[in-house]
Amino acid sequence: MGYDDLEPLFDTAVKKAGTRIAVMIALKELLKNGLDRNDAIDEFISKALEDENEILVAEASEV
Repeated sequence: MGYDDLEPLFDTAVKKAGTRIAVMIALKELLKNGLDRNDAIDEFISKALEDENEILVAEASEV
């Protein structure tokens, strides 16, 4: 799975926390492997940091 597969999932509905957590974990690995951050990534991370889901916030905090 690459970034092009993940970006469309950045707009996943708030109630789909599991999907957003999975996207964050995959994104974290892509960034660790050299993916350059962009505005869409930064916005996704920012929104996740403000989310009510503690797991999502924890994952976003590690990025």
